[in-house]
Amino acid sequence: MGLTTFTPLNGWRQFFGEVGIIVLGVVIALGLEQAILQWNWSNKVEHSRQALRDELISDTLLAEERVVAKPCLLAQLDALETAVLKARGEMTPVPLIVEPDFVFAYRAPWQPWHDTAWKGVEADEMLSHFPRDDREGYAAVHAEIDMLSKLNTDESAEQAKLLSLTKPLDIDPTTKDHYVEMIESEREKAELMAVLARSVIKQAAALGAVPSAARRRQFRDHESTTIAYCRRHGLPLAAA
Repeated sequence: MGLTTFTPLNGWRQFFGEVGIIVLGVVIALGLEQAILQWNWSNKVEHSRQALRDELISDTLLAEERVVAKPCLLAQLDALETAVLKARGEMTPVPLIVEPDFVFAYRAPWQPWHDTAWKGVEADEMLSHFPRDDREGYAAVHAEIDMLSKLNTDESAEQAKLLSLTKPLDIDPTTKDHYVEMIESEREKAELMAVLARSVIKQAAALGAVPSAARRRQFRDHESTTIAYCRRHGLPLAAA
């Protein structure tokens, strides 16, 4: 029995025309699906970028606080060190700084650095959809913010230890060396954090995260308790 030759009912020309219409429809559908997918990703990326910028603006304010307050911090540490070095036998207590929620011997900034949006973008692998310069920029600035956060935690732990200087202490040479070493460590942190803070401010600006002048004034005049303390006591402050 011979093979049956297939012949379209209405001829080959119409057959190929119908096939072409079907193929074109599939191509259009796939293209539309790809366009919708690309649009969705574009929206997600822009939403993530805005969240990162907003978060980075908050961290920029904290970085500016570190720069502005550095001379005040160093002045406080100089006074503590002088008190320790002058001590003979029983040390005269240094003044206790009393604020609504905390007490201090050394008043340095302590506000949590922000990285929630950054961690969310990393976890969602959203960064792969960012331009290369943005990916590298955000990674670099958040590496420094992470360093600042860790240094801030260490600084806070040392602040708690320095509280003992607000009590009458018997100071022998070994104890004196211990406190001087602690104060010098705090001085080194203050210097290093100011350097890192300046770098964060510069990198954040390159990424478009710049606080408005009004937001800066609001933070410095009403939100930074460290700057407020330095102003009340006539301690030196720097420009950011």
